[in-house]
Amino acid sequence: QEVECSPINYIIGDTPGQIEVFTWSASGQIFAESFASTFPTCIAFIMDTPKCMEPRTFMSNMLQACSVLYKYRLPMVLVYNKCDISRHDFALDWMK
Repeated sequence: QEVECSPINYIIGDTPGQIEVFTWSASGQIFAESFASTFPTCIAFIMDTPKCMEPRTFMSNMLQACSVLYKYRLPMVLVYNKCDISRHDFALDWMK
C-alpha cells in the first residue's frame, strides 16, 4: 500500500560543534555547497543573546557572521536565541 506524503518545504541542517570547525573544514564546505547547488539555501547564524550583551562580544559575533557570509556567499539571517532570558533590543539598536 502506498502512503501519500506531503511535499517537503524546508530542510534544516544543524551542524554540531563549534562554528569555526564547521566553517573552515572541508566537510563544512562540502555540506554547504551540496545544499546550495540543489536547493534554495539560506544560512541561519545563531547568536547567543546573553553572551552578546557587551559590545566586545557582540562585535566578535558580528565579525564571525561576516566571515561566514563572505566564505559561503549565501543569504544569511541573524537569529538571536534565548530572548526569554535576555532582551535583544540592544542588538537592534547597535545594528542601526
